[in-house]
Amino acid sequence: MIRLFWQASDRALRIARSLESIPALLARFVVGVVFVTSGWGKVHNLEKVTAFFTELHIPAPALQAVFVSYVELVCGSLLLVGLASRLSAIPLIVSMIVALITAKAARESAQKHLAIHCGALRSCALSYLGVGRRRFSYGVAS
Repeated sequence: MIRLFWQASDRALRIARSLESIPALLARFVVGVVFVTSGWGKVHNLEKVTAFFTELHIPAPALQAVFVSYVELVCGSLLLVGLASRLSAIPLIVSMIVALITAKAARESAQKHLAIHCGALRSCALSYLGVGRRRFSYGVAS
């Protein structure tokens, strides 16, 4: 009876270990999709993004619009496929922190604050925790 219990326990632990990277995989995928779609939209509407940045009194709005758009698109794509995920999360974290500070300064709505804050927290979590075993760079020192 005890032996049967230990066998079942070992089997349950093996199953749990095989599934341990799934939450990180899902988080990486969701954050990657959010940033890729956001970056794609910004890249294809740079005039609107530049006008919005001008309204917020961001210095060099045209340069910042291009920079932020491509950071979100490229780094979001890297997160999505799992390539250099920890490294690509850093510019996204910085971008979200700047967006949060800018939104507070411009007195944006509470909903926008929450969305920006959640994006920054997700990026921080990915940067800190990593992305699990299911990624292209698995086995490469990160």
